[in-house]
Amino acid sequence: MDVVNTGMISGIFSTGVMIIVIMLILVMLIGGFFLYQSKIKRYKQFKVTVWQKDGFGQLTEKYDDAGIFTDKTTQKKRLWLRRNKVDLNADNIPFIPTRGKRNIYLLQTGLKNFRFIRPDISDEYIKLSVGEEDVNWAITHMICN
Repeated sequence: MDVVNTGMISGIFSTGVMIIVIMLILVMLIGGFFLYQSKIKRYKQFKVTVWQKDGFGQLTEKYDDAGIFTDKTTQKKRLWLRRNKVDLNADNIPFIPTRGKRNIYLLQTGLKNFRFIRPDISDEYIKLSVGEEDVNWAITHMICN
């Protein structure tokens, strides 16, 4: 009779441990999902269109998402491009407001060099002007580090 009780107790114990482990895994998966969603949502402030010239002189277009973050070391606000992993100056961003998001247009002149494109739209023409060089990522980060 003791053998049956011991087997039953160990079965109940192992079932309880398995339920606790499954619950912990589910809580970790749900928490990870919400953490991932909140991180991705932070980059959804701006829709970025990046234009660059390829090796043949053709103009190519790619897209990115961006958000404004505070740099922990300098406490300054920076515009961070998610896929390109580049931060830009967040002062005077020339964006076009649309439904839901704000569009930013950039010209990529090097691997980590980007310039804002400022659209000027009137009744007669559309003019795109490229501002001063806004970031030279490699040089600025080498000086800071």
